[in-house]
Formats: sequence, C-alpha cells, structure tokens
Amino acid sequence: MYAALLKTDKLDWRADLTIPISVWPVPDETAEKVVAVLRGLGLRMGAIDIKLTPSGEPVWLEVNPQGQFLFLEPLLRIPLAGYFLDFLLDEARTAPR
Repeated sequence: MYAALLKTDKLDWRADLTIPISVWPVPDETAEKVVAVLRGLGLRMGAIDIKLTPSGEPVWLEVNPQGQFLFLEPLLRIPLAGYFLDFLLDEARTAPR
C-alpha cells in the first residue's frame, strides 16, 4: 500500500502540483480498514481518497477502482508504475484459466 499526503486547503488542488506532496506511511489501523473495504467491494485494488482532520484522524471520502495515481511517481520519487506492473503480472499469474 502506497500513499501520498497532499498539504493544501484547496478544494480542488489538481491544477497546482506545487503544493507540498510527500509519502504518507499508512497507519496499520487505516490499512486494515482499506483492505476490508476493498474486499467487501470485491476490488483487487483502488485509489483511496482520505482527508485528515486537524488532529490527524483519517476520514474516508471515496475509493476509485481506476483512480489516477501515476502522476505521483515523479513527485514522490517512488516507482509506482513498476509496483503497479508487478501487481498486474501477479494478477495475471494467479488468475483462474
């Protein structure tokens, strides 16, 4: 599970990628809840939108089964495309035939 923290008060930040963006280590409790929701929805993956309250409590907004995330690769300097390719190859190897 990989996550980014976008620090902005803007409702729609997408036009301004100069906002502070960093890797966000997903807390174990949040990761468990994300996995439970994905399983409950029958999804193998999803791009999750979570907003942190001022006290740092995560609030679930939505899951995008085909959400955008590769734009974060150069901003976070982590190989998301490679990780996603590994996921797809693993899915293909384990898919029932």
